[in-house]
Formats: sequence, structure tokens, C-alpha cells
Amino acid sequence: KTVDKELAKLKKKLPKLEESLHESQDYMKYKEYAGQMDSLTGVMGRRLFLNQCRRIQADSEPGIRGWFLFLDVDRFKQVNDTFGHPTGDKVLRRFAQVLEDAVADCGIVGRGGGDEFAVMISRELERAELEKMLSRFLRDITEISPDISVGSSIGAYHFLFPHDITELLTETDAALYEAKESGRGCFVIHEDTEAVT
Repeated sequence: KTVDKELAKLKKKLPKLEESLHESQDYMKYKEYAGQMDSLTGVMGRRLFLNQCRRIQADSEPGIRGWFLFLDVDRFKQVNDTFGHPTGDKVLRRFAQVLEDAVADCGIVGRGGGDEFAVMISRELERAELEKMLSRFLRDITEISPDISVGSSIGAYHFLFPHDITELLTETDAALYEAKESGRGCFVIHEDTEAVT
């Protein structure tokens, strides 16, 4: 009888224990997700961003044309050296917000580390649309601070889904370098010949 009573008690507790376990698993998933977010800017960290890029491509129909962007804050070291790291952090936070706003309806944003950010646009945009978006972004970031001149160099790559992430990073890094060599505060676009219609 004592064993039966104990079993009955356990059966009553079982649903609550299962619910508690489920909540605990959800919490762990949340913690894992939160741990992959960039704590300073609130955008995805590098690993989560690249995983999301892979997932988006895997879930999309082959043949969709997308854009991959790689960008940084021009002369960011100067900002830190002149105004201090707390001010540099504020600039990065606002830069990330303006970038997220710019691509809110068509892409995702990740921070690569330091002052580097990346974007994957998974909606088909014509080159002229992208150029307009990037020009507006470059204009908007100049308003981040009244005391600091904020600019960005941007490398963009037009590609066909699915595409190797390493190659996307390589192509956009090369375009970013060209933007810097062109005097910064601008964008350079490379196109995969297969993505051009």
C-alpha cells in the first residue's frame, strides 16, 4: 500500500515535472541563442549569423538571387583613440541599428567582430535598388553623432542560391578592400555572372 501511495504521488507530480523540464529545455535553447547574439550591438554574432545564412539558403528554392554585404566603420580605431571606447561602443550600437533598419524587410545582420558587420539579403533586389539602399544607409550613418564623422566602406556580392559561405565572405572582402582603396565612404559591387539576368 505504501508503494501504491508513492506511485500515485509520483503520477500526480509527473505532469508538473514534465512541464518544468520542457520550460528548462526552452530556457536552455534561449540561453544558447542569447549567447550567440552580440551583446554590444544586439545583432547576431558571427557563428549564429553564418548558421542562419546556411539555413536560409537551404530553405530557399535554388536559383534565387541574393546579396551578401561585408562592411565596416571607416577609421574606427581613430574614433576609439580620440573619443574613448565608451563612445566607440555607442557608435557601433547606433551603426548596427541603422544597418538593421536599412535591411529590415529583406535581410539579416551579423557582427563579424570589431567594427565589421555582414548582411545577407535573401529577397531579389535589382542592382539599382541595392545601390539606392546603400546610398541611403551611408547618408543615415552620418547622423549617428554630431561630434564624430561616421562613414562606412561596403563590399557587396550578387549571387545565386545556394552558394558557399566561404566564397561569399571572400568575394565581399575583396569588394570591401576595393571600397577602402577608392577612398572609403562608398560601396563596391561584384556580381556572380550566373546571378546577372
